[in-house]
Amino acid sequence: MSTMFNSVSSQSSATVNRADVNSSRGAAGRNAVGGGNDSDAASKRSLVGTKTPSQNRIETLIELLQNYNKLSPSDQASLAEAIKADEASTRSKSTLTFCDEDIKYVTLDTFYDFPRVVLDLAKSKTYFPLTFLTYPGIKKLHAGEDPSTFALENTIDQIDFYQASSKFIDLMSIIACPSIVEWFKTHHEFCQSHMSRFRVVVAFDIETRRRFFNSQTLLSEEAYQKRWRALDADIFHKELSERIDEVKAAMDKTDHRFHPYSKSQPGNTHSFCLICGRTGHKASECTDAYTVKEGAVVCEWNGTLVLKSTSKVVCILFNKGKCGGEHDRVHVCSICGSQGHDATSCC
Repeated sequence: MSTMFNSVSSQSSATVNRADVNSSRGAAGRNAVGGGNDSDAASKRSLVGTKTPSQNRIETLIELLQNYNKLSPSDQASLAEAIKADEASTRSKSTLTFCDEDIKYVTLDTFYDFPRVVLDLAKSKTYFPLTFLTYPGIKKLHAGEDPSTFALENTIDQIDFYQASSKFIDLMSIIACPSIVEWFKTHHEFCQSHMSRFRVVVAFDIETRRRFFNSQTLLSEEAYQKRWRALDADIFHKELSERIDEVKAAMDKTDHRFHPYSKSQPGNTHSFCLICGRTGHKASECTDAYTVKEGAVVCEWNGTLVLKSTSKVVCILFNKGKCGGEHDRVHVCSICGSQGHDATSCC
């Protein structure tokens, strides 16, 4: 085929050379007749005028056609097929969305490749949660599921964290220079060596990746260690506070049924109602009409504890098992009205 195109080219060149020779001879003859006056020749060219680009193209096409006709029938057929193949290749690349060179064939080992949305976010320097790189997350993104339905990033478990953070290193190998990839490899190794503080590891990793994508900054080694210790301390205090709240909540869920208090434990009566005998509120806050023993209440609160029947003031200290003196307040059980015991012993 190259020989054929060379033949066409050489013939075209020969034609051009012959035209140049003839033109030179004609010009020499004219100069001899006219005395070789260059100004007269320039004057004649200006009268005739220069050729337009369109005229030049037409002449070139005519010359190519003449050279084509000089080829043998077999060379003409081969040249026509070559031109058709070139046109088909150009047309397919310009009109087809997917071509062979655009498609990547993968094995089952590489089936969970990066979804387009992850690559686009990473290349645009936009932070995305690590849950996008877990195997379930990648599968959902390939299926077109809404990322807003994914679990929160700080709820990731240790297995998914290890897999997704390793996948993140692979992603960085595609979009980042080797020094940045090595930095994140070191960060990954650090996180894996501190998995006993997994909650801190997750928070630290989220903060590190978010800082990188949002501001393109990485911490120096000294700053890295300092930030880790600070975050570890913050989360430790938070965990301690949460533990205290859990203990308080567990205490609040304990049995609130009435249990009599002995006089040796009077301090336990601070949340014990001296009117109804229930726990959880004080006598001044009691609104119950019946006691824990299902009898009608005998006392009420009127600035202090008084009997409903006589409005006499009932001794609060006596009912708490603390009174040892003589006074004008009534020594009766504020729950049932008996004079034989106090409220802490009423059952």
